[in-house]
Amino acid sequence: SELHKDETSLVDAISCVQHATDDAYLQLMMPLVNAIRRVRRRREPKSAPQCPLITLRPLKEGNKLAAFAQGCFWGPQVEFKETKGVSRCVVGYMGGKLPCPTYQNMKDHFESILIEYDPSVIGYAELLMIWLEMAYPYRKAKKKQYRNAVYYISEDQRAIAEDIVSTVRQQSQDRGQVIQIEVDQLNDFFRAEDHHQCYLVSERGT
Repeated sequence: SELHKDETSLVDAISCVQHATDDAYLQLMMPLVNAIRRVRRRREPKSAPQCPLITLRPLKEGNKLAAFAQGCFWGPQVEFKETKGVSRCVVGYMGGKLPCPTYQNMKDHFESILIEYDPSVIGYAELLMIWLEMAYPYRKAKKKQYRNAVYYISEDQRAIAEDIVSTVRQQSQDRGQVIQIEVDQLNDFFRAEDHHQCYLVSERGT
């Protein structure tokens, strides 16, 4: 096995150092150190996956939070970051009950976005309408991670979300369409991996 090879190289390195002259000592030390590191690294237990759970509190006093799920989270993050009154956008995973979701193993969560905004500049209802313009809720998502959902953080947000979604649902039914939008309470929000944050901006090189 590879571990056995590393142990053999460690023994060989120690033997060489024991018979080395002072001049050759430094040259022989590096293979010894590297061999020791490889053996220790392979024998160390793997650490448990970290759970990047975000505390649901605004970073700035007076600000509020809003949370939406709408297909892939890359596009909405760009849109909301450019919206006046929005001070922070974080993409991540929410809506499920299982801990520590990742992009490769999202479990029962959705791709989502958490927004921090200044209510004196932009209101929750306006943010929700911006989200609705980006969402396409008339087609059932092929995967649960792409579902459309509004997650309220307060009772005021719940009332606004249910009222707006109900109105849109009725208008859609009048046109013979059915919308796929969930309204639920936000319990946990898990921050997505760093390379997913502002992904489209970084890909454009801006």
